[in-house]
Amino acid sequence: MNEGMVCANCGKVLSADSGSNGCKSCLVKATVKEMFSKSIGPLALAAVLLLLGSAIAGVLAQSSMKLDPVFTTLVLAGIPFGMRRMWLVLVPTGHDISATLCIIIFDFIIGGIIGMFVLAWRVICAVVNLVKSSITLIQIARMSA
Repeated sequence: MNEGMVCANCGKVLSADSGSNGCKSCLVKATVKEMFSKSIGPLALAAVLLLLGSAIAGVLAQSSMKLDPVFTTLVLAGIPFGMRRMWLVLVPTGHDISATLCIIIFDFIIGGIIGMFVLAWRVICAVVNLVKSSITLIQIARMSA
């Protein structure tokens, strides 16, 4: 029945109940690799960005500026995700230095707001992928050796 089947990754002979996906250790390695690349990495990046944004927002809140620290944190954390889109809004050309600085700051704010939504979407996708990978690992663990 399954006697001639071998794992495509490592060459082990597959048992009758392992199915055609591969051996248990190769499936675990592939699932853990996918979990780190699609779930844990983006969630760690989001956590670091939110911590940095929170620290900067805390410093800004202690100054004379009256800014909402939660909104400031989210905008600062979203800047790396909205970086590509922020220069498409307004490009500062042919202005004096003050108008150019205002346009650049406005671009960063717009990019941060756009990036805030992109960051939220990436976190949602990472959590969904983490749940899917966890379910896959549980199913692999239930397979008999």
